[in-house]
Amino acid sequence: SLMGPEFTISFGADSGPEAGVAGLRQMQERGEDPFALILKLLDMPFTSQEREGGPSPIFTWPSVFGKPAAEWTEQDEAQLRELGDERDIQAWREFGEYGGWRLGIDAAGTWLYLVAGD
Repeated sequence: SLMGPEFTISFGADSGPEAGVAGLRQMQERGEDPFALILKLLDMPFTSQEREGGPSPIFTWPSVFGKPAAEWTEQDEAQLRELGDERDIQAWREFGEYGGWRLGIDAAGTWLYLVAGD
């Protein structure tokens, strides 16, 4: 499985591949297209961060994740417009950083998460 044993998805308290598949199904049941979301995220620039206790770095899409709102560039703002509407962007700005969907994969190619929120 591409999903690692600790895979986390924003829906459900469990982790792991079975919980990941269940979370993707829940998204579909609510009328969302998780696969279109995944493709959209992976088509964007990414950022990387070091990780303790596992293959480093972790690559996270979109690259605006983890960047303080005060440092967002025009390019970052363009990414945000692809991921949310003006109300979402304003909420993220007030929060101080991007809090929408993000996807993480480690250096070994293991899918770690698909989460939204803080």
